[in-house]
Amino acid sequence: MSTRVVAEKSAATFITSTGRTEAAKVGFIHVPKTAGSSLNTIIKSLNSDSFRLVSVHDFANFPDLLATIRFLSGHVPYFMYKWEAVERRLATVLRDPIDRVISNFRYILATPGHYAHDWLKMTRASLADCYRHPVMQIEFTNFQTKLLGWAPSREIVWPAHGRDKYRIFSKEYANFLYGTSNLSVLEQAADRLGTEIDFALSSDRESLISLCSRIGGSPVSDLPKENVTPPVAYVITPTDLEAIRQHNRLDAELFCYARELLRNGRGSRHGAFPSSEDFSSLRHQVSNFPPPTLAAD
Repeated sequence: MSTRVVAEKSAATFITSTGRTEAAKVGFIHVPKTAGSSLNTIIKSLNSDSFRLVSVHDFANFPDLLATIRFLSGHVPYFMYKWEAVERRLATVLRDPIDRVISNFRYILATPGHYAHDWLKMTRASLADCYRHPVMQIEFTNFQTKLLGWAPSREIVWPAHGRDKYRIFSKEYANFLYGTSNLSVLEQAADRLGTEIDFALSSDRESLISLCSRIGGSPVSDLPKENVTPPVAYVITPTDLEAIRQHNRLDAELFCYARELLRNGRGSRHGAFPSSEDFSSLRHQVSNFPPPTLAAD
């Protein structure tokens, strides 16, 4: 069943090929520590009967169930959503990569239930030390670019039942986690951000509220702060900051590009594909990237 977006009615409304109006299904690509929990709270209140937090393994195991749910949200990359049998409108929130990584690190330190909390406490590793750990560095290294721009090398089939299908799923997911992003992944992320993925910036409250209203289908006037990281006794050092910058150059470029889209009044689906000249200009901005605000959430 083919669909088309009806922007003049609501960004959350679709018209089917038979002319019937129906609510669009939405997939939220939740980048860790970008105000995604706040957005989830609002969207769940608007769609309490059809909202689910998901993992990549839910897609592999129960895609028939997920296909019935209007709003899915999780730390799930773009390509996982795109292999669904149903069409979804995708959305995300981006954040200054320096602020995001610092917030993520502090969140792990402050959260005993996090899988890496005990390791950090035992080793007393610094933030910069995390880049030498094969698992810790994943979410700290160009993770926004990777979530939006990564592409699998082979077709993934849902459900990934059986040895062969699950092997393909597992290998592609491992490639995503441990693979290295490059300029091609950045360009793909920027293209998708400008043409397919609706977005907001965590530092831009107006864009966050607007995004909630568009994908939720109802006006939103305020956005509560959720999952705010409590203060921790760790001082960010110049070595930490330099490590973050070195490992998040692509995320810095993607963030600058998204910021320019919003400044120019070109929301998602209206941005032009970034040319090499665009990225050359962005790299000049990144070389003078502003210092972090050290936000706590």
